[in-house]
Amino acid sequence: MESLSWYGTNHSTEIMLGKVLRLACIALLLGRGIQAIIGDLPLRTILWNQLLLEPIVTGLFGVAWKDYVTSETLDFLINTVGSLVGLFFVIVGVWTGLNKASDKLIPFLKISSGILAAIFLLKFMEKSFYIGMLIEHGAQFMAPLAYAWWLEDKNLLGRRLIMVKLCISATFLGHALFAVGFHPVPGGFVDMIINVLGLSQEGAVEMLFVAGSIDIACALFLFIPPLDRYALTFMVAWGLITASARVLAHVDIDHFWFTWHQWGVEMIYRLPHGLLPLAVFSIKRRL
Repeated sequence: MESLSWYGTNHSTEIMLGKVLRLACIALLLGRGIQAIIGDLPLRTILWNQLLLEPIVTGLFGVAWKDYVTSETLDFLINTVGSLVGLFFVIVGVWTGLNKASDKLIPFLKISSGILAAIFLLKFMEKSFYIGMLIEHGAQFMAPLAYAWWLEDKNLLGRRLIMVKLCISATFLGHALFAVGFHPVPGGFVDMIINVLGLSQEGAVEMLFVAGSIDIACALFLFIPPLDRYALTFMVAWGLITASARVLAHVDIDHFWFTWHQWGVEMIYRLPHGLLPLAVFSIKRRL
């Protein structure tokens, strides 16, 4: 009854929430889908894991490990699976864009989040099991699932809201662990700041530390009213800014299409980092 009365008196919030969640879902699926089609999924992280698979490959199938990892057939299968996953994401993303509130989308959105979870787990393995790499994808994992939940009930209250907030918090905390130097500071982070703001390398590292510290604070404040409203405001702005920074720092106007297909796609699938906090903010504004 609480969720029904709340949304019954806040129809504009329901519409706003649905639009934001839908946009986050579309951006994530199209961005990740195009990336999988033109790029590479981290499938080799598991399929080339010698410790895990060599006993199976050599013992069960009698194939030498070197022949296995250099097999053109295996390479073709990996690329084909990546393209099919990407095509699935693109189809679901386009379908989401064309159908504003189709219940038929729900299982496909949930499947998309499940596939994303597997991909992000492989990335975690690929990047030396850095915990920051695992949790920083929380908002991206949640984007299709949150929209599926909204399609089911037209709300994100209770446990579902907590889950969305946990994934948002995890994303900002994961980025912060790299920015403050808990994990090795990525050169890409430093290069973006240098290219966009013109700072020195030392200045860029210092700025990353400050930004990472704020990220950590916001990840905690998200669960402490009334500080959560201020945290969400920062997260919306900073999430969209850092997503856009990929384009600002790396897209070359003289070689637009050559640089856009990588960095534009990276910006698109990071938009949920700002859009999911915006969705939560639209809910908090009415509570």
